[in-house]
Amino acid sequence: MANLAEAEVWEAPGEIDPGTFSVIMGMYENIGREMMITLERSAWTSIINLCRDFSVGIADDACNLVAVPDTALPVQAMTMQRIMKSTADFFEGEIEDGDVLMCNLAYLGNTHMGEPLLASPVFHEGELMFWSMARGHLADMGTPAYVPTYPYSKDLYSEGLKIPPIKLFERGKLRRDVLELYLGNLRARTNSHGDLMAHVACTWRGKEQLAALIERYGPETVRRYTAELLDYTSRRVGADIRKMRPGTYYGEDWMDSNGYGTKNVPVRTRLTVEDDMWIVDLSECPPQMIGTLNASLHGATEAAVVGTLGFCVDPSIPKNEGFHRHVEIICPEGTICSATAPFSTQHSTTGAAEVVYRALLRAAAGATPEMAAAGSTLIQWSTYIGVDERNGAGKLWAYANFNECGGGGAASGVDGSPCMMEMGVAGAMTFMSTEMEEWLYPVMVKQQEIRTDSQGAGQWRGGPGVTTHVTGHGSSAMDVYTACWGHNNLSHGTVGGAGGVGGTVYAFDPAKPDERHFYSGLGKFQLPKGWEYVVIASGGGGYGDPYERDPADVAADARDEIVSIEAAREDYGVVLDAGTLEVDEAATAALRAKLKAERGPAPLNSPMEPGTSTLRRSLMTNRDTFTDLDRDPAEDSSPDLYGR
Repeated sequence: MANLAEAEVWEAPGEIDPGTFSVIMGMYENIGREMMITLERSAWTSIINLCRDFSVGIADDACNLVAVPDTALPVQAMTMQRIMKSTADFFEGEIEDGDVLMCNLAYLGNTHMGEPLLASPVFHEGELMFWSMARGHLADMGTPAYVPTYPYSKDLYSEGLKIPPIKLFERGKLRRDVLELYLGNLRARTNSHGDLMAHVACTWRGKEQLAALIERYGPETVRRYTAELLDYTSRRVGADIRKMRPGTYYGEDWMDSNGYGTKNVPVRTRLTVEDDMWIVDLSECPPQMIGTLNASLHGATEAAVVGTLGFCVDPSIPKNEGFHRHVEIICPEGTICSATAPFSTQHSTTGAAEVVYRALLRAAAGATPEMAAAGSTLIQWSTYIGVDERNGAGKLWAYANFNECGGGGAASGVDGSPCMMEMGVAGAMTFMSTEMEEWLYPVMVKQQEIRTDSQGAGQWRGGPGVTTHVTGHGSSAMDVYTACWGHNNLSHGTVGGAGGVGGTVYAFDPAKPDERHFYSGLGKFQLPKGWEYVVIASGGGGYGDPYERDPADVAADARDEIVSIEAAREDYGVVLDAGTLEVDEAATAALRAKLKAERGPAPLNSPMEPGTSTLRRSLMTNRDTFTDLDRDPAEDSSPDLYGR
């Protein structure tokens, strides 16, 4: 809270007491954390209670975002107020104490159909004061196959159950007709019911705590200090933007595929820094297209833009509507970043919006190189569907395996983290323990470890990628749905750092381990019973010139098998003794001088072209096969073992 004393940000009116302000700001953060804990500990499915793919937030009566906890996912949390306002407007004049509202429509400001908003109004003496909100990624939303997100959705009508603004509870009473309509469209009735009620309980916990806040300070004081909180964030964000280099900067990054044959789909950004504003122009992005990667402007795209700004300013600034005051987005309707109905947004958070983060960070490296981060790996996860044969159960099962994700990008002074997942998650999701994974699902994890030399080199290196090797254990043959981008397009390095190495997936019959079957990263294939499945996730990009990395840190990475002796020499110019892994300082100084002279100035971002990963091709032999899982747009469906 030292920033409260800084003149450029602490300009509050005389009636605002700094001590009271700090307490109320801290109470909002704690309320959010209690809501997160409530949802995590009461949810029924691992995607929420073990992987934490959910967020919560608080909005005021006008649906301005007041607070999100630091453990929330930026891509979910930073535009939660948009779908909240659309839902509240639908029920204007009909909102009452005890209601719980619900909606999942992307074109009303949601991210995608699989992450519905649930919200409870908070009244004080008949006056609406707040909204207590929760939004999580549900394991079942009635998709054509038993998966959280269906990679072959052509449009909204093939995504699953669409929920317009509805009341799940009315005046405190559960609407059983609405609940039955919801559960009747889903496969996993019991778990889906449990997850839904966990969201409700989460909003009720927030409602209870917000009511206590109002009771303690009174409604007028709470309103006044809440308005000042938004102004405080705005002043601090504006002050940090003014420290950036004014001008216009270009950034471009790519998605591997739209699932229907279009490869290396670009997201093009132009960032203008002008006074205290971030003006982000996405007009050059391609038109909306068949497939699931499109994003709605005020759902996932705006969240990505505001989230990227959050990476480039002081991380202690509270996340609320104050950020949005300093962002202007130029994006005409009908592009992949401002799609319109009925185009699918099923993978918006991992598709177009996620690449907005990466492209915009490339641009931000020109405006604020000391704050810009390198790229994290694009999302890597698969969903397995089969029949659980353990103990003669014969029960359909499905599991979204987020443990397959790769490494995070580095930043100035900080190496990237392993197991980062995507940039829109910002490290807030968690890996499930292998013990829980094997207990809950009929799988055996044969390998789960970081991959040597998978990350981008830099003065601060990227987070290493992960190799995940699984097989069925008490399961029938399985459908495997992959949502694994970033195999052809690397997580970029910045300010002289190198990109990650890319990723790939393959399956094989253990009786013929040298005949592997490689697949592209988006789609579905069938894994015969007894076969094994391997996912190689890329590491993150590096930050800064690799030849400036402390040789002692390179030696430590070699001891930890993050970096090989060969990569230490080739990528960092560090000469290590093969036996002791000690640094040969004289040889290192000479090699670095030689390599710097040969290379010349380090690039601002790398790579600068799409499709630069060679990992799959380097691994394949003439006994391996490759199948592109993209579908023909004219194809309506493909055989599903357990989908329909």
